[in-house]
Amino acid sequence: MPILNLLDGKWVEKFLQNRFHKYFPKSEKLIDFKIKTLKIFLDHQRISVRYNLILSYRDKNLKKSIIVKAEKKTNFNKGISKIKIDYLANLILKNQGLDHIIPRALEYYQPLGAFFYEPIEGTCLKQLSIKHRGKEFLKFIPEVATFLKKIHLIKNHRQIILKNLTWEKKQYKSYLYLMEKYYPFGLDRFKKLIQYCKDFRTKNKNDFSIKNYRLTHGDLHSGNIFISNQQIKFLDFSEAGIYDPLDDLGCFFMHTELMFEYDFHSNYQKMINRVKNLFYKNYFMRTPTIPEKNRIYYYSLHTLFKIIGYAALNENSDRKLIGSNKLLEKLTKIGEQKIKLKKI
Repeated sequence: MPILNLLDGKWVEKFLQNRFHKYFPKSEKLIDFKIKTLKIFLDHQRISVRYNLILSYRDKNLKKSIIVKAEKKTNFNKGISKIKIDYLANLILKNQGLDHIIPRALEYYQPLGAFFYEPIEGTCLKQLSIKHRGKEFLKFIPEVATFLKKIHLIKNHRQIILKNLTWEKKQYKSYLYLMEKYYPFGLDRFKKLIQYCKDFRTKNKNDFSIKNYRLTHGDLHSGNIFISNQQIKFLDFSEAGIYDPLDDLGCFFMHTELMFEYDFHSNYQKMINRVKNLFYKNYFMRTPTIPEKNRIYYYSLHTLFKIIGYAALNENSDRKLIGSNKLLEKLTKIGEQKIKLKKI
């Protein structure tokens, strides 16, 4: 069954007529709906859609919305899809009593590989940075750290992918592939960055242990953190896994630093230090140990490599980039600077 059905008015109407009461139990009739395409990835291999519904209740009509994400099965994603991982992670969190910090999951529809959920109405944390509302951004960091810690208390779960050292090596290989294919100009420097990261992990191998593994978000940045009625909520667990929880901290810090460098250029370093201190205070309840700082540093670099790899893909239009690219050179230089500072 093609996922493009999710954009077909007749198919959607029939689907919603059979589902609206299940999704919204007190509703009596589907009066109308509209389809809004949110994102289309890789030539319709993955799509994201919003359905805006008008439903009748006993004495009034109400507007309700549904977000649906679907992924087409291909030869390259034969395992469990990221869409299903997102759904399963949400179920796990709900069963752990954390449904107040995630969207309300409605259904995973197997024939289309589609995850239906009720959207979070609010603004994402990223918008506070874009609008230069730095104090307000910082105000929410303690709550982000506190709720993330609760997520990280969830131990191994067989339904979610295990991310071990073998998984890490595959990730490095995929980032190198993206650079080689789309930005060969920067490949040699990128190889050195990755080799340094591998060597750092080997040198500090006693700091890393599978015993620390817990449920992780996997792609924690301020665009996936929403503020709804002054409450923090987490969105998009499609990269979730059983992994080192400090990966989420490294990911959040790296994304935030790059964002602050653009939005608060004159004092971004001071602001990112405040973010880290607030995070540590509310996550660890203490100063992190040297091994913990080493792990956060390692995962920050790992996140940067992912950003560089996908930036190479996105910067490429229809052909391989020839010569220097301003964005990719800047990101590579950030990685080189972080390595230099660590050695000092």
